[in-house]
Amino acid sequence: MYSEIQMNKDLLIKAICRFGQAAQKIRAAQAAAGLSEALLKDVSGDPHNIEEGIAELEIRIAQLRLIYSQATIDGFIEAKIERLKRQIDKDGFRY
Repeated sequence: MYSEIQMNKDLLIKAICRFGQAAQKIRAAQAAAGLSEALLKDVSGDPHNIEEGIAELEIRIAQLRLIYSQATIDGFIEAKIERLKRQIDKDGFRY
């Protein structure tokens, strides 16, 4: 899923160096907003571009992982996954 992003890690680093961290953070925020808008359109039954928005945001998130601490991010992901497991198990949900 992320293999294309991983294969282009050097390009992402070059983009951060070329355009600056602040610009890439702004672009990440814009990508998140764009995906949010597309999701709302989908829920409303309007035409959307969710798949493109996901692709854009995944690239921006990969850049943010290069800017910020990947270990800290991974720790938060692990904690949030565990929380989700507890929430599902608490209700006795069966799949």
